[in-house]
Amino acid sequence: MAKYAPLATYLRRQRRTEVVLTFRDIERIISGLLPKAAATEGWWKPERGAPATPQHLALADAGFVAEPHLRTETVRFIREGGPRDGSIGGRDRPVLDGGVIASERTAVAEGEETGRLSGRQAHGAPAG
Repeated sequence: MAKYAPLATYLRRQRRTEVVLTFRDIERIISGLLPKAAATEGWWKPERGAPATPQHLALADAGFVAEPHLRTETVRFIREGGPRDGSIGGRDRPVLDGGVIASERTAVAEGEETGRLSGRQAHGAPAG
């Protein structure tokens, strides 16, 4: 995730629920080039059960999902679950679960420890 940590930081600081960036904007933010695979939709959107990738982890950590527009080389980042206040974002936001992308709903429903729950939520208190 280290290469994409600056993108996660940038997104976390945004107050808007949607942020549109060009590939060039993203390259400036991460201070490096995007790989050729970024020209495919699958590079931006994690598949359930697929191994976690650095870019998917960074976006999930920031509380955003990506909606790529490949023809225009832009990506619309959409905040999951409203404003980021340290609580869990949207119910289906991808999270790392044993090195595999899983949804929070599935991980919590199955009683698995996702490592993303705050102390309050881990003890059954409602999300704030």
